[in-house]
Amino acid sequence: MVNKELLINVGGRNIKIFMEANFFDFSKTDQSAHKHAYTELHCIECGTFEYTVDKERIIAKCGDLIAIPNGKFHMKRPLSNQEYRVCIFQADLYIPHFEKHKLSPEVLKGLLSSVDDYKASLSSVKLSSYLALICSHLSNTSKCTVQRIVDRRFLIFEFFCDCHLNLTLHSLSKILNLSEKQTEREVMKYTGRRFRNELAFRRIEAAKYLLETEKITMQEAAERVGYKSYSGFYKSFKLYGRGDGSIKLPVCE
Repeated sequence: MVNKELLINVGGRNIKIFMEANFFDFSKTDQSAHKHAYTELHCIECGTFEYTVDKERIIAKCGDLIAIPNGKFHMKRPLSNQEYRVCIFQADLYIPHFEKHKLSPEVLKGLLSSVDDYKASLSSVKLSSYLALICSHLSNTSKCTVQRIVDRRFLIFEFFCDCHLNLTLHSLSKILNLSEKQTEREVMKYTGRRFRNELAFRRIEAAKYLLETEKITMQEAAERVGYKSYSGFYKSFKLYGRGDGSIKLPVCE
């Protein structure tokens, strides 16, 4: 399924729902630390997971609804080799804290059925009703519109979530359907930094989080956030990673 932006009405307020290509997640690992511009919701169909949000850990399983506030680093990992499926989307909802709720079997079954119907017919009516019902757990459904995601803040923020990959200005410009010069301006508008600086900043943010929460070396942190050389990581860390000085950076030879 291609990226879609869904507008629904919950309690008299229009709410954006962002459904990315990984609307259903089948991956076996998700241990790269990242955060989003909007609240992320995980509806677990089957499987058992350990979620880490900032420094809080929660065990979640079939029927659980996980709400991850925007701007919070998080990871999830499966706790067994059993097959699993998780429905993941983001919503323009304010959630102050990491939360776990229980979905009724009827709601979960209805959601999965509506997803299958949407894939078959691309009709969003039934799907939007269940997504609105799920959102109402956290905060009555009517007409909605579906289109490709056009929210540039969302697209830019999501792009840099994959900071451990070899990201380029050109690839982001294709996503935004803009020239590279226009894309650079949009990155500056929404992040306050040029593309290259924002990428380095995001990588060091993620590295600092990993060093504070995982038992890994500086070299391992550098590799996990996308640096091919420790010297490049060292330079970026000196620029963006000073913070309160709690993490000591070894001298780069």
